[in-house]
Amino acid sequence: MRIQRNITGEGISDAEIKSLLERGKKLVREENYPAAIECFVQVAEKQPRNAEAFNSLGFLSFKYNRLEDAYKLFEQAVRLQPTYVDALINLFDVSFNVHKEAEALKYLERALQLNPDLSEIQAIINSLLSQADKTEAMTVV
Repeated sequence: MRIQRNITGEGISDAEIKSLLERGKKLVREENYPAAIECFVQVAEKQPRNAEAFNSLGFLSFKYNRLEDAYKLFEQAVRLQPTYVDALINLFDVSFNVHKEAEALKYLERALQLNPDLSEIQAIINSLLSQADKTEAMTVV
């Protein structure tokens, strides 16, 4: 299943966008992913600067194990809204899964800078740094 389409930017009301986003979220909760994809694609087509739509499509790509697509979609969400913490965390997750650990850590640190109250992020960063130190120590020995 291909999630990305040509994004044209035809007009749509804010109420319609909100309705499509809410419907897409509901469909995700119901695990009706193909229908959710359609909702988020419609938003992205009609409002190509909607970071939430790209983040949601990235999440669904990740669910379908289309990691490169997910990576590009999360990147687009962050490009559109650099302070979007959820998209940064998702970008961390997919980066880590495609073995871009150094890049992944950068996204997680940025999310923590934007929201210092996310203590679980600091714990993950500390764990990753600790693992990196152990790996480095093992290669030196």
